[in-house]
Amino acid sequence: MKERNLEKVEIYVPAHIKARLKASEVAMQEGASFRLLPPVTFSREITSSKDLNFMTDVSPWTASSLYEELLAADLLDQDSITLKRVEGLNPSIEVTYDDLERTAVMAVYGEQILISLLVCPTSDVVDKAAINEKLLKAHKYLPLSTVGITTINGQDFYELFGALSSRSLVSSVATEIMALGENYEEVVSAFVEISDAA
Repeated sequence: MKERNLEKVEIYVPAHIKARLKASEVAMQEGASFRLLPPVTFSREITSSKDLNFMTDVSPWTASSLYEELLAADLLDQDSITLKRVEGLNPSIEVTYDDLERTAVMAVYGEQILISLLVCPTSDVVDKAAINEKLLKAHKYLPLSTVGITTINGQDFYELFGALSSRSLVSSVATEIMALGENYEEVVSAFVEISDAA
């Protein structure tokens, strides 16, 4: 090891981190960087304290690394939100809101994380002008989410989505996921209100 200019370092970490740190040992020996994030409870303190000198690697998430970190961080209510990694050409994460019986898709595109939840086909709405006006007036009151129309296989859908940096703290991503589920209920109530008035 000395021939490779490597030094022995002894550190103390929580038990749940030990295995992940050990798995990263070979990569660190080759000079690779790795992501180090503060605990969620430390996030506010880190931004306000002048006495702390805590550096983090802000390299962007991938769908796989974000999925693993969301599970490890345990920030979501596992009784109401289920995560599933979807492999393929464009890996993504399925976020199922069990109480709503709806599934959103979260993907990482370069510098952006996008999470999208379909509301309904636009063809299902009788008074599109009324619902569009209501949504455009109300969407600024939906924290961290926006309403739009997206086309899938030639069919238009109303969509609720959120976007944030792919360098965001995992706690911010978890907040986005939870806000989307809450905002979905608000959007659906707007559709019901317009439908009842028609």
